Amino acid sequence: MIGKPEWFTYSAFGWGIKAKTWQGYLHGAVVAAVLFLILGLPIPEIVEKWGMGIWMGLVVLENASIMTRLAKIHDERENLQQMLISRNCSHAAFITMMAILCFQIVNHWHSWQAGDFSFLDTSLLIVLGVMVAVKAVSNWYVRKTI
Repeated sequence: MIGKPEWFTYSAFGWGIKAKTWQGYLHGAVVAAVLFLILGLPIPEIVEKWGMGIWMGLVVLENASIMTRLAKIHDERENLQQMLISRNCSHAAFITMMAILCFQIVNHWHSWQAGDFSFLDTSLLIVLGVMVAVKAVSNWYVRKTI
């Protein structure tokens, strides 16, 4: 990929990375310029959608690649702080999603008792399932490698 982890650091707000050098800012500007070029060109809608999908997929892959290599260029204290922040965000997200699901169950108690679960927000269930799967795989990997 093109971006180098030395050009970026952990994002203080939200998730992901942020530029810390002029090369990182130039990288972000090029990503945005290509995005606006795809949106601004007089091309068929299907080509625009495919172009956007492919471009955004490449951007996500590159950001993931940079993020996985950031730990190698940051010191141990910065990596520990980032792990604690991510853990706290994960706990907050899990608690919030569980609270929303409980709220939905309480508000539709009669449906719940009748075995009708159509009121549940399936996107929350999918996210919770993915979180459980990622945690299980991560635990397996850490135990296997340590």
